[in-house]
Amino acid sequence: ELEKRYTIKENPKTKAYFQNHVLTPEYFQGKLEVPSDYSGNEMVISVNDTVYNNNDFLQFLKSKQRRYMRQNTTIKNVLEKEYKLFYEQSVLKFREENLVNENQEFADILQEYRDGLLLFELMEKEIWNKALKDTTGLAEYYNKNASKYVWKDRVDVVIASTGNKTMAGKVQTMLNEGKSNRDIESVLNTDKNQNVIFTSGLYEKSNPKLPKDFKVNKGVSEIYQYNEGFHVLKINDILPSENKTLEEAKGQVVNDYQVYIEEEWLKELKSKYTVIINKDVLEDLKSKMEVKN
Repeated sequence: ELEKRYTIKENPKTKAYFQNHVLTPEYFQGKLEVPSDYSGNEMVISVNDTVYNNNDFLQFLKSKQRRYMRQNTTIKNVLEKEYKLFYEQSVLKFREENLVNENQEFADILQEYRDGLLLFELMEKEIWNKALKDTTGLAEYYNKNASKYVWKDRVDVVIASTGNKTMAGKVQTMLNEGKSNRDIESVLNTDKNQNVIFTSGLYEKSNPKLPKDFKVNKGVSEIYQYNEGFHVLKINDILPSENKTLEEAKGQVVNDYQVYIEEEWLKELKSKYTVIINKDVLEDLKSKMEVKN
């Protein structure tokens, strides 16, 4: 099919030239000495306006050299076989390199891919990297919007988790007695069984690690059953709502700052370039998409 589509010409002297002047028996030993009068630019095959010359064919033969080392064959057989493969490769290579000119669907996909890469690189340069590297701008943005980054009421809590209610009752009793986590673990846990696990930290009251209906009071709580276990909470302190520091809210601040930079960048682009939207075409496309959906 490709041979019918393209204008392909061959040099009938190529195989004889390589057999008599280029390839020697040393080829089978992994050695290849190119003669001083070697003509590298001589055409071997041309596909439309693209020429594949002796240098291209020579590199192709070198790439196959290892395959023929210590084989019982002849230079003529090698050239017959490899020339055919080189011919096929040359035609297919031309097809590959010119596919964008021959196949509109492929050209559209390739253009979309290129545009996507360019847009990604542009967004990275203008927005994402700026938000990460511009520490001064980030701090200024945080200071102007600090009221957005707030801790809800939190508790400084120790959570004791067990697999059954009886064990939870023992933990509750020992906590009320003022026993430490380590003391309780030494009594209730063994080398074979870890009956109680302690987790501690500062958590907002809505944190899923805490029961939804727990009573926010200092001290040792009742036994709660949730998250496939039984839990006793010891609340050391209750912290009222307060602003997060920049460090505490950094992930959210960086994300919001990126959105802000993008919005400002788009405003700048809109003021710089004239954008015209054909509303009739847009509405027509919308209606067609709605019908498909």
